[in-house]
Amino acid sequence: MLDLSLSEFKLLKEYLFESCGIVIPEEKSYLFRTRLNDVIEEEKFQSFNELYDSLESEKDGKLEKQIIEMMTTHETSFFRDTHPFQTFSTILLPESINRNKVESLNFTPSVSIWSAGCSTGQEPYSLAMIINDLQKSNPEKYNHTTYILASDISNQVLDQAVKGEYSQSEVERGLDENHRASYFQKKENRWQIDESIRKMITFREINLSKQLPDKIGSFDFIFCRNVIIYFSIELKKRLIDYYYNALKPGGILFIGASENLYKVTDKFNAEYVGPTTYYRVKK
Repeated sequence: MLDLSLSEFKLLKEYLFESCGIVIPEEKSYLFRTRLNDVIEEEKFQSFNELYDSLESEKDGKLEKQIIEMMTTHETSFFRDTHPFQTFSTILLPESINRNKVESLNFTPSVSIWSAGCSTGQEPYSLAMIINDLQKSNPEKYNHTTYILASDISNQVLDQAVKGEYSQSEVERGLDENHRASYFQKKENRWQIDESIRKMITFREINLSKQLPDKIGSFDFIFCRNVIIYFSIELKKRLIDYYYNALKPGGILFIGASENLYKVTDKFNAEYVGPTTYYRVKK
């Protein structure tokens, strides 16, 4: 494994920040050595400087995508941490549906959700199953339409998310037996989520650190959990402000348990249900 000098670390750190907004502190410089080792060997680079020079000179962006893939974390699971999904299911989703029903007058009410940084799809599929559960439990009361946008920076993880196929170990992480029996079929050694659930979700490649779409929709909920933890404060402010404008009045933002909006924005009120913290757009 090649050594990484301080000057090489600084070059790659700046490049990664410009590419996807992630800030790697100096004490975690080893991440470049360990995570980029495969591409170094594959491309036969003799140093990290050679890697950087290739990144700077390439025109098709292929190497950049590889680097982003390797340096971003795609840790996820179905119903991850459990309690945010319980709060969403039992309190916030019914509240949003009832509010939209009043506001929609004679039109069919709707619920719109954005799962930003969706990785291989477990989060948006968990949300879709919750919504489907609610509609099956009381179809007359919860006869709303649903729009779920799921986005990620990585084409590789989005490909798996679109297919909706998971290994035995992936379905065992967070997925209870009732949901597995109701919404999955086993195909050889893989588990396939039902097409009815897959159809509820639109997957899209979005780099949250670059130019964000001008028109992305208006959402009742945005889930951006464990995504902004390594973003700079400036990028956090820009992204959270974008989320604020994309949320409906009273809309709700979920971020990770180790993340907060302290010194980022004053446009949201933090609200608490047991161990769950979420952020509601100020009226």
